[in-house]
Amino acid sequence: MLAIYIFLFSMVLIAIIVDIRVRTSLGIEKKRGWYKHVNQTHKWAEIILIIGSFTIVAILGFVYRIDLPHYIFWILGALYAFRTFVEWKYNQKSKQYILTFINSILMFVLFIGLLLLSYPKEMTHFHTGHIYTENGMISESVELEIDGVWKRNLIYGEIFEGTVKMLDKEFITFRYDPSKKESLVERLLGKKTYYTIIDINSGDRGELWILHGSQAIAGTFNTKIEEKENYVIFAGPADTLEEAKELVNQIAK
Repeated sequence: MLAIYIFLFSMVLIAIIVDIRVRTSLGIEKKRGWYKHVNQTHKWAEIILIIGSFTIVAILGFVYRIDLPHYIFWILGALYAFRTFVEWKYNQKSKQYILTFINSILMFVLFIGLLLLSYPKEMTHFHTGHIYTENGMISESVELEIDGVWKRNLIYGEIFEGTVKMLDKEFITFRYDPSKKESLVERLLGKKTYYTIIDINSGDRGELWILHGSQAIAGTFNTKIEEKENYVIFAGPADTLEEAKELVNQIAK
């Protein structure tokens, strides 16, 4: 996620520098207040363009589950491109169309850059871990398999979509109100992410914490053992019970 925020900051800085240099060299006046459209046709055409673009992006987001925040820059790029044409045709003397054209290019570059940096990454990790209960009923080594896709989102940070397997359990991950379990900084920088997990077969529910890049995981779930409800804890990589408990304290607290 840090690469995305560095890219965003760099693009904002470039946009500010370009704006100042172009205005100074071409003598383009900086207008105050809201943008003034060339005419009413121009105004309503932009409104239709914005509504149409948001509708298309929303449909694509629903059907193909794309990350919508990135596409805001595509919409802005299209808006500036249309505005460039109108300003060039009806208001060439102000030379504003040159700056608007540059802004359109910057928006499209920003969109493509974010799209590439946030492209989902498939991953499968295996950890030798430990699973145990506080009452000592369970305490054994276990292989933890993390299989799924990592996604990067401007608003939600790094998100893992997939499964965690151990013994006869296969848990699906869900993001339910993670703000209660992780700080804003942890979420945006992807240092640690929190998930609700549900076993596909038994319906057992629990919680899961994943460190950046799946370096380590820790979690808990409730399950019935000998007709009694038990609170099961797991963590990896951990070769011993002590290492597992220490990892749980580091990640899940």
